[in-house]
Amino acid sequence: MKDKKGLHSAAFVSVAVVLFLIMVSSTASAATLQVDAKHYKTIQSAVNAAHSGDTIKVAQGTYKENILITDKQLTITGIGFPVLYGARLYGGVTGMLYGLSFNKNGAKLSDGVRVTIRNCIFTNCGIDISGQTCTKNAILNNKITNGGIVLSETYDNIIQGNYIYKCKIGLSMGMRATCKSVTKNTFSNCQVAAQLEKVPAGMIGNTYTKNKVNIKIVPVDV
Repeated sequence: MKDKKGLHSAAFVSVAVVLFLIMVSSTASAATLQVDAKHYKTIQSAVNAAHSGDTIKVAQGTYKENILITDKQLTITGIGFPVLYGARLYGGVTGMLYGLSFNKNGAKLSDGVRVTIRNCIFTNCGIDISGQTCTKNAILNNKITNGGIVLSETYDNIIQGNYIYKCKIGLSMGMRATCKSVTKNTFSNCQVAAQLEKVPAGMIGNTYTKNKVNIKIVPVDV
């Protein structure tokens, strides 16, 4: 029969083991996956292999992919603005897309997505955010040419610091979409810089140059 001192020592060892396992588990849970010639050959294969909390680093190059991300927290960051067709995110995705170049389908967000898209390039495409559960996304410091940002039934997003150029409609906010702020963006050479149901309170400090129409108000049908 163990005395009290022995019981206390055993309890201490058990707690220490549990804490160690928790520390090892939390450290092991966050990994960095490389998309390049030596590791994952496609972005999608890295996305499929990744676990929530992981980072995917994409080497410079062209990836003829329209990637699909669901139910994960991921950071996907590009080195030298790697080019891909597009990205579709839905089903509880969180995280960040950073330093990527899209040239066909752009980024489509829906169904519980809450991400940051930052320092990306969109050519002949743009960013589409839709759905009441797809809220509080941040679109920051991107360059969008001949595409645009489209918001529909999505709330409390942030649109900041983007350069929006030669778009038919640079920013479209319809179907009761809202933003916390639309600020420090530059709209240049667009047919319509921003098409809105009404001008949101946080839409300040933007620059408009050489657009046919800067602000177009299109009230929602009642």
